[in-house]
Amino acid sequence: MMRQRLKSSPLTSVKKSYLTPALLLSVLLLPMASAPAAAQSTPLSTRVEPRTITKAETKLQQEIIDSVQRRGGDLTKQHVHLLLAFSTSHYPQDPSAALAARELAWQLVKNMLVPGDHLSVAAWEMNVWKQTEPKVITAEDLNSEKPIRDLFPLTARPDTQPGHDTERAIAELAASVSNRASSTVMTLFVNNAASVAPRGQRTAGSDDPAYQSALSSFTRLASSAASGASVQLPYTVIQPSGNRDRLMDVVLVVPRAFSGATLANDRFSRTQRSPLGQEPPFPPPGPGPIPALLGLVALAALGWGAWKVLGSRRGQQLRIRPTEGDWEPEPSFSLEGINVGDEVAQIVGPNYEHGGARQLVVPRSVRDLPNVAVARLERTRQGIRIVPLAPFGLIVEGEAAPGGREVKAGQQVSARFEATHEFNSLYGAETVELPLVVTVD
Repeated sequence: MMRQRLKSSPLTSVKKSYLTPALLLSVLLLPMASAPAAAQSTPLSTRVEPRTITKAETKLQQEIIDSVQRRGGDLTKQHVHLLLAFSTSHYPQDPSAALAARELAWQLVKNMLVPGDHLSVAAWEMNVWKQTEPKVITAEDLNSEKPIRDLFPLTARPDTQPGHDTERAIAELAASVSNRASSTVMTLFVNNAASVAPRGQRTAGSDDPAYQSALSSFTRLASSAASGASVQLPYTVIQPSGNRDRLMDVVLVVPRAFSGATLANDRFSRTQRSPLGQEPPFPPPGPGPIPALLGLVALAALGWGAWKVLGSRRGQQLRIRPTEGDWEPEPSFSLEGINVGDEVAQIVGPNYEHGGARQLVVPRSVRDLPNVAVARLERTRQGIRIVPLAPFGLIVEGEAAPGGREVKAGQQVSARFEATHEFNSLYGAETVELPLVVTVD
């Protein structure tokens, strides 16, 4: 299980008895800690919180394993060709998202692939503009890290324009691996899976013949979000102005019937997966072990003191009430013990078939909803995130929030879910709205 990262607080708010040794040790270590940092070519003022990437990779790997198994494969016993495709048009304006995608990709390769698997890497915008030939993974690749990371795109296309076409990219990638389609799993990393064209251009769309041809051999995993992503993965960006919780869209495309060469040994007995909660090597370590070890001691002392004071942040409450009608009793439950990225609950219609303890069933006294899931509520570091589920859109405080909206501790928002869709063929297209007030105490 991943440990929740505690938010930093002013030093003056922490008890002196806790911080005096930690501060003294930090001051002593400052000259040693600054030297390795200065040697890094990438500024460390903004970076991705490693534990959130670890958790995101675990969730993504499980999605891949499960989807292959549903299509007759078994990655425990079969080789795979993993195709990693990076949407790059947003790289200049959003370098932290680019960094998060590369870190997630490396963790996935390191933790899932074994010698003998194949790896391809592509970059795409309105079409695929760069792609490597399938590389046979070796033990050296997984141990030295650099040969794999060097494959990942660092920049946008030279003549880049705002926009990306997910369907066209899938069609082109599928065509490029037609000779090994049955063993290929495509993983597309993108800031928002919904295709967007720059001015003067058009996206291919889901009816495009090339895209439909790709779907004769592959299956695009069903969307769990309004953006069209197969899975949305939370991660945290650490920056001087304050930590920011974000979501990465991932589109998974798998063979309709998986078939891979047989492994000599069980895949997961041969990988060396780090325990959950252990930081991956980011940023890269300095030249010597002693400063790093002493730095860990200082951080542990600071963290222990902060835990003593800030531990009371756990136990936050989520409350939901309707703006119209009666919902008795109004839903209210603790967020304690729910890890960042885990589902808190789903908001569903009254006769939704896949019920469960974590489903908030909207009673007919509030709104006569169709038998569908409306939204997913996910745990974040500072509260929860509301994620609309297709075909519903989300409007928060009068503004559209297609990728969802975080509600932090102490906040209350007015959220409205709306969709115009043919939920029942007998009635044709219907317009459905659900207004709610969401509070995190």
